[in-house]
Amino acid sequence: MIDTLAAAVTLYAFGLALATLIATIRPTRPRLIDIAFGGLGVAVVVQAVGDVATLVRGHRPGEPAVHLAYLVFSVLVVPLTLAAVRSDRGRWATLLCAGAALMIAVVVVRMQTTWRPGRA
Repeated sequence: MIDTLAAAVTLYAFGLALATLIATIRPTRPRLIDIAFGGLGVAVVVQAVGDVATLVRGHRPGEPAVHLAYLVFSVLVVPLTLAAVRSDRGRWATLLCAGAALMIAVVVVRMQTTWRPGRA
């Protein structure tokens, strides 16, 4: 796991969650939030590719099954969330996006924890 990339994805996801939470004040979700979520999706995929490359090179996480489950979950959250809120631009859909960004941040931190041997 590339710690710098994980930290960047975590900060981006927290920032996006905060911005999206603030955007719930508006009656409709700004298109910029959707674009920013696309950026988060790209960042998570880049992190997953780096993670898989590290695994291929022979490094092993402390908890492989849990780590891989988090990895798959992190890649699927953004597209599933955007698909769920595609037709609804209201406040509740915006709040769902904020929750998804927060989940990504937490999952990336958990992936860092499961990567380290002997720590859970």
